Amino acid sequence: MKLPTRYETGASHAERRFVSAGARSMLEASVVSPIGSLYFAAEATPYDLENLRMHIRDLMPRAGDGRVEVRVAARHSVTGLSAWLRQLAGTGVHVTRVRRAIAS
Repeated sequence: MKLPTRYETGASHAERRFVSAGARSMLEASVVSPIGSLYFAAEATPYDLENLRMHIRDLMPRAGDGRVEVRVAARHSVTGLSAWLRQLAGTGVHVTRVRRAIAS
């Protein structure tokens, strides 16, 4: 799934930084499976969401083998995150989204 991207206005091509929903948003995730567990923290960019998906796939070779808790700073909205989480849940992963204050 490709998420829409925006870049800060006025930045030169070399200085472009990804902006999600008007502000850079941080994402934290805890992945627990029979194989092991993982704590993941990154900006909520399409690259990092795909990176998280690959880690989840590696830790959960069978659907329903584990759970993922995703935390996003309450003051931020991440474009496409809800759809991404629904798609992940559709593969059998138990997904929980928590809105709370996190380091950003």
